[in-house]
Amino acid sequence: MRKDLDDEVRFQQENPKRVGSEPYRRYAQYNGAKTVREALYLGAIIGDIAWDEAKGFMTRAPKRQAKKQAVKGKIMGGIVLDGKTYVVERFFCFLGIQARKQRSIEDAQASLRAIDRVLVSVQSRINKDIMAGKASTLEDFVAYFKAAKAEEQKASPELGVDEWRYYSKLRKLIFTESILQKLRKDPQVSEGVVEIRMLQDSMENALRGWLKLGKAAGLKELSDIVGIDGLDAGRRAADEFARGALSGLEEGERPSDAVVLKTLRLWGFDKSTSRQNVLPEGHEWVHSDTLGVIEARGDHSMIVTRACEGHQNFVRLLSSWARKRSPNQDLPFTTISLNKNYAGRLHRDSGNMGPSIGLAIGPFTGGRLCFWANDSGRGSRAHVEEVRKEPSALLNIKRGVVFDGNCAHEVQPFEGERYSLIFFTVKKYKKASDAVKRKMVQMGADWPTDASLKRLQAKVPRLSAKGRA
Repeated sequence: MRKDLDDEVRFQQENPKRVGSEPYRRYAQYNGAKTVREALYLGAIIGDIAWDEAKGFMTRAPKRQAKKQAVKGKIMGGIVLDGKTYVVERFFCFLGIQARKQRSIEDAQASLRAIDRVLVSVQSRINKDIMAGKASTLEDFVAYFKAAKAEEQKASPELGVDEWRYYSKLRKLIFTESILQKLRKDPQVSEGVVEIRMLQDSMENALRGWLKLGKAAGLKELSDIVGIDGLDAGRRAADEFARGALSGLEEGERPSDAVVLKTLRLWGFDKSTSRQNVLPEGHEWVHSDTLGVIEARGDHSMIVTRACEGHQNFVRLLSSWARKRSPNQDLPFTTISLNKNYAGRLHRDSGNMGPSIGLAIGPFTGGRLCFWANDSGRGSRAHVEEVRKEPSALLNIKRGVVFDGNCAHEVQPFEGERYSLIFFTVKKYKKASDAVKRKMVQMGADWPTDASLKRLQAKVPRLSAKGRA
């Protein structure tokens, strides 16, 4: 095995292991590896490699295509061979960290682990702020990094942590021309074709340069930095937090509101431009994700969205929480629309069966769901504004509500931090394969049936002639 550690490999991206198992968790960590060595570094064990290769989950590049060890080149993510020594490097929040002149691959991996421990510690501190609803500033990042590095230096003095070198860089396009002119006068600044870079230095000087570069770009909070609350890191953190929360529940116990709110704050929301029918006026995008079953654009088959891949614990947590607010604790759905901090404008859904369960959570006021239960234009997106002439009801979505998404509805203005979850069933749910159904059931869904949807539809409020629910 040792002689094959640097073989180029490719792993199947869809996790083939049993959801919730340890092999499943490990596979989610290492399936992006490009070599066997990197897979082992990311958490695979020797047995995983042998099993994955035997089952076809991992394939090796043919020997004639595999790269020969060069005098200079990438060994694995974070490690580069430079002559007779190795350079270790990570890049986080536009700060580069390097450990140079590592004499062996083992030394390089030890230094990489040390850098990763520091970054995990920094991210953990940031995550605590996020879960508490607190915005972390650039100054907070500096303090967190110094503390994490000091901890690592104390724990692993033999790794030469004090010899690490640092630099920072940002793309030029985020700076105004006047700011660029000022930066060009700084002797520590190096200008490339597309980037501005603060030259490599010791930690104290480098962090001052990092702070200067960030403020020149107009950044004030860590959430302003592309990637710090990005999809991958945030979603991994949310899923891991959800996994711990679920494992701590007694049989029949449901997650608390506090736990769910912390998990939602960690989640890396996509900037969706596709929901044109709900975009508030003046918005080009909203924070919104679709979890669960959708219709594939190519062959029109029913598939599970990629946002669920590797984040099944997150979906299971949301489903378990929603179940205690659903009628009779039944939860028939195929898909969840997950939204953050926007009030969807007046619209009708047309791609689902209608009966839906809506929930909202967070420290906000307002934000009720205005619902036209007797909508004469049900299921049509045309002339939706005309429904305002008809009676409507205001539903307190914080308590959990059942409504018909094919009837007109909109979110009232609100103040504060608001997350909403809409559990619904796609129209072509009967065309889903058994494998898709199993995945959704494993993530907490009651797979819909005609009978369960009829029961849910019966819970949709109806309006009297006076417009009362």
